[in-house]
Amino acid sequence: AWKAKQQRFRREHDYQVNVNAKGKYSFGFVHLTHGRSIMRNVSSAVSFAASNTARFLAEYKEVLSMPSISTLSEHIGDIRRCAEWVAKQLRTIGMEKVLLKETAGHPIVCGEWLKAPGKPTMLVYGHYDVQPVDPLNEWESPPFEPTVRGDYIFARGASDMKGQIFAQIKSMEA
Repeated sequence: AWKAKQQRFRREHDYQVNVNAKGKYSFGFVHLTHGRSIMRNVSSAVSFAASNTARFLAEYKEVLSMPSISTLSEHIGDIRRCAEWVAKQLRTIGMEKVLLKETAGHPIVCGEWLKAPGKPTMLVYGHYDVQPVDPLNEWESPPFEPTVRGDYIFARGASDMKGQIFAQIKSMEA
């Protein structure tokens, strides 16, 4: 029964959905338009990303090279520089009302784009700071010198959380 339901879902929406062994969605998204429109948009976004790979990689390395370690006071300037970088990226992709807001701790970055009346609101949340790099001797390459080895990039924050923030911003750009 689940297999038939999954096939019907795919046929009706014209895109692939991954399910885990228990038949639960392993990821999901809100279906806003018919699947064919989504696939055209995805194809366009993938083409855009492919044609901007070199720029994306350079920008990713740029943010990964910032030692925005939130728990060490000597990196307060790096935290600010990283927050400003995120704000600039949001402005570059067309976000309106981009704010760098001071807090009792580190600045937060907010941006909005409200040009789709009647459509759902999407909230993207994450952090641009990283944890200390200790023990330093366990790193194969310097933590703030992004290094590509095979299909992977190694740097502090590459997977938590600068990688996710970067991917979210670039997916909105595409």
